[in-house]
Amino acid sequence: MPHIIDTGAAHALDFTEVVARLEERGIDLGNDGRMGEALKLRFVERSSLSAGKVQLYRARRDIHRQLPPEQLSISLNIMEEGEHVPWRDQAIVDLRHGIITKRPTLTPAERLMRCAVHFCDEGVDLADQFARHHPVPRVRDDCARWLALAQAP
Repeated sequence: MPHIIDTGAAHALDFTEVVARLEERGIDLGNDGRMGEALKLRFVERSSLSAGKVQLYRARRDIHRQLPPEQLSISLNIMEEGEHVPWRDQAIVDLRHGIITKRPTLTPAERLMRCAVHFCDEGVDLADQFARHHPVPRVRDDCARWLALAQAP
């Protein structure tokens, strides 16, 4: 579970929750993380993150918006990593329109694939397989995009 630890001056956080479900697709985390995906959101609360406070939130379900502190403040966003969560990512959400606008996470394997499509036929073949069969929608989308960019004149 990701959480935030603050080490400075108090600042406010707005918490919003994804309430839509995709049960018909077997996904119960509210969304599958694709860019441009529309989300059904519900504002939960505004709270304060003060020095030493730990805020725990649910991956791909809770959204937080940090508001500027009155003075210098440092907060850490810590995400669990391991074989059981190899493709977890974060998303930047436009709260006004309720859509995913960016995905700042890029795993080492994705960085390698992004380069491989430009250097060898095997890289293109592997990216093509990932674009069609990878279990993570973000990786399928990215591989398809990188293939298109590599093949563009």
